[in-house]
Amino acid sequence: MKKLIAIGFWNDGSDGCPMRNPQEFVDEHLDPPVREAMAHYLRSGVECARYLGPSWCRFGCDAPPEALGCADLSDGFWMWPEGLVHYVEHHAVGLPDEFVEHARARGFEVRFDGLEEPAQGDLDFWTEWCEVHSNEDPEAIALFRRSAEEIEVAVREIVAELVEKHGGLGSAVCSWIGCDRPVLKGLAFCPECAHTRMQLWP
Repeated sequence: MKKLIAIGFWNDGSDGCPMRNPQEFVDEHLDPPVREAMAHYLRSGVECARYLGPSWCRFGCDAPPEALGCADLSDGFWMWPEGLVHYVEHHAVGLPDEFVEHARARGFEVRFDGLEEPAQGDLDFWTEWCEVHSNEDPEAIALFRRSAEEIEVAVREIVAELVEKHGGLGSAVCSWIGCDRPVLKGLAFCPECAHTRMQLWP
C-alpha cells in the first residue's frame, strides 16, 4: 500500500482525537498570490478516498457542505481533505513550508493522473508540524477539546438530526463489527457508527 504524507486533518471533537484545531494555524501574513496559487493547487488534487458525508467548517462559518467536501485528494506525494482549500481561502490557515515549496516547484500545478494502488495517509509529519507551529492561543487550543459530557450531548444531537434526515431507522442491524443497533434508513450503519466511525454529518 502506498503511503502519502497527510496534512490538513483537524480535531473532530471526538474523545481522544489527537488532531489540532485550524484556529491554531491562522497566518494573516501569507502572501495573497501564494495563497491563491495554493488554493488552486489544493483544488486540483486527484481524489484518493471518499467518505459517506461532507465535513464541516471548524470555524463555524456558514460554508455549504460542498465547500468542505467528503473526499481526500492527492498529488501523488501528499494527501489532504477536499475542504482544506476552504480553510486556506476563507480563514487564512497556513500550511507547511515543505508542502508549499513542493507545489511551487511544480508551478502550482498538480500533474498526477491517480494512484495505481490503494493508498494510506501517514499523519506523523502533520502531527509533528502542528506541535511545533501552533500559535499556542489558549482559546484556539481549547476549541473542540470538550469534556466527555459535552461530547455525549453533541453526539446525541447529531444522531437525532441524522435519524430525522434519513427518515428514521431501518429494520436491519448495523454492519459495523460488534454493533447491534438498527441502521439508518437507506444505509448499512446505525446513526452512532455513521457519525463517529464513518464521519457522516447531518
